[in-house]
Amino acid sequence: MKIGKRLLGLALACIMVMGLSTTTFAAEPDKQAETVVASENISPRAGTETWTPGNRSFGSIHLTNYNLTPVKTMSTSGTLYVYGYYRTTDGRSRAVLTTEIRKAYSNTVLASGFSVEGYTTGQRTFYATGVTHVNRGDQVQIFTDISSLESQPAGSPYRKADVDLYYKFVAD
Repeated sequence: MKIGKRLLGLALACIMVMGLSTTTFAAEPDKQAETVVASENISPRAGTETWTPGNRSFGSIHLTNYNLTPVKTMSTSGTLYVYGYYRTTDGRSRAVLTTEIRKAYSNTVLASGFSVEGYTTGQRTFYATGVTHVNRGDQVQIFTDISSLESQPAGSPYRKADVDLYYKFVAD
C-alpha cells in the first residue's frame, strides 16, 4: 500500500513537472488567401463584397437605430440604387427609415432617400435611395437609420425594424 501511494505520488509529480515545462505554441497562423465564392447561390455576408450588375438581395437585418454595411466594391461602371422593405418591430409611433449610399471610409453621401411608415405601425413599407453613378472599383457602404416621425421624450429607447435590402445596378 505504501509503495502504491509512493508510486502514485511520483507519477503525479512527474506529470506536473512535465506539464509546467512544456512550451505552448500560440503563434498566429499564416495568412490565408481570400476565399472566392463561385456559385451565384452563395453570397459572402462578411467583409468586402463585389457587386455585379443586376437586381439582387444583399441581406435582411434586424435594425436597432442605425447600421453601416461592410464595403461593397463595384465590378464595373454604372448606375446604382438601393431599395427594399422595412417593418418596425417596437410597437411605437410611426417611423422614418433613412437610407444612404456612402463612399466607403468617408461620410460622403452619393445618394439618399427616406420613407415614412404608413398610419399603421408595423406594416411593410417600401423605401429607396436616389440613383447614383459609380465607376469600376468604387467602394461604397449602405447606411440605414430608423427614427421616429414625431419627437420622442428624452431617454426613449432606440427604434427597431426588420429591413430587407436590395440593390439595382445597371452597367453603362
